[in-house]
Amino acid sequence: GSRWAWYASAMAGPAWFASMRRLYVAGVGQSTIGLLPLALGALALASAFRARKLWPASDPRRTSALAWNSAVALGLIAVAIPLQLEKQWITIGWAVVGLAVAAIWQRLDHPGLKWFALLLLGAASARLVANPYLLEYHERGSWRIFNWILYTYWVPILALLSAARTLGPLELARLHGWELPLYRRPGDKPAQAIGTSF
Repeated sequence: GSRWAWYASAMAGPAWFASMRRLYVAGVGQSTIGLLPLALGALALASAFRARKLWPASDPRRTSALAWNSAVALGLIAVAIPLQLEKQWITIGWAVVGLAVAAIWQRLDHPGLKWFALLLLGAASARLVANPYLLEYHERGSWRIFNWILYTYWVPILALLSAARTLGPLELARLHGWELPLYRRPGDKPAQAIGTSF
């Protein structure tokens, strides 16, 4: 029944990941390294399903356990993608997982999910804008528009737009007290809430 036990359970995989990765590479090799975070994510997902059955939907312990375990599972999937696949998949993977976390937040009112989604989407955006090597990962194809560059940019852009549509209608209604200063504009009174989301 302790929330902290569920937090510890959710964070066990990420906490041990670096050590387990070294053991995995030493014992099995690098070629299937993506399986390790996927396996740890599956354990977190199993914990989330277990938490669903323990408490009624209105219990805040259920919401916390589901949010933490779901976020960890999706975060580990986000780690598996760049570990295993081609470099442009880092950007695409983070953007798609960010959208998935935002969709979970739509069902579970937990602010950590929203901020984790924004972190993943922000990381994907930073890779699109600040990574000068993104355009050099593959040779340019013979098609001028419909090529891997369009794919690499448009999938994250569509994920960002979809996440904005997912977060927008509920974001202000679900603000927690500690989040309110982040949504204030200069000149607002301390008790004045903002009518628009960022």
